[in-house]
Amino acid sequence: MVRILKKNILVILTLIKHWNCVKGNYVIVKKSQLGNKNTFLDRVFLARCIVKNNVVVEQDSHILDSTLIGNNKIGNNCNIANSSIDAFTYVGYNSAINNTKIGKYCSIGPDFKSGLGKHPTNFLSTSPIFYSSANSLNLRLTNELAFNEYEPITIGNDVWIGTGVFISEGITVGDGAIIGAGAVVTKDVEPYAVVGGIPARVIKYRFNNIIIDRLLNLKWWEKDMKWIEKNIQLFNEHLTEDVLEKLC
Repeated sequence: MVRILKKNILVILTLIKHWNCVKGNYVIVKKSQLGNKNTFLDRVFLARCIVKNNVVVEQDSHILDSTLIGNNKIGNNCNIANSSIDAFTYVGYNSAINNTKIGKYCSIGPDFKSGLGKHPTNFLSTSPIFYSSANSLNLRLTNELAFNEYEPITIGNDVWIGTGVFISEGITVGDGAIIGAGAVVTKDVEPYAVVGGIPARVIKYRFNNIIIDRLLNLKWWEKDMKWIEKNIQLFNEHLTEDVLEKLC
């Protein structure tokens, strides 16, 4: 009787802790901290994650060792590991994200790839079995890590990434940048630059230097929701220096 009572209490406490959490079929959550009002659709797998409030993870997505700050949407069939995604950022379907820090208010299209690892080009062989003991073939020829396959990637705030973009290891994408569909990013992207192509090159900048400097100093993405609501009309106008003056 005592065991049954303890079990029921544990179930009730779990429900209270994760109130309004909607789960589909075959959802597995292991060693993770969950906030409120999250939705996990069918066949979602979470392990060692921090998932805060108002997060939607669509079906067949796997998230490992990562943090979702809240108000995020992760599309179906995504694989995310060793990464952090800040508030109000969404990720399109079929994306693979590893070892990547993503800022606020980012719009990431489908089939996005980042942090998938690199291979040495000046070694005798490019195969990881020769420079990494933790390789995909599980064949250990060395006990040393002779080459760093994974360098952290940083994506700023308010970045728009089109469909099918690939970002190489160690890249930093500045605040407000736009990366065109199908681009392969092999060099850092400056704030508010518009880049595209293979390899990605600067096409133009979204604004003049005066506006860019003022936006970087303003850091509007760090403002609270009251400030956003107060200035919401100005977010829907063609941005000029005069419009910036009206922000309060």
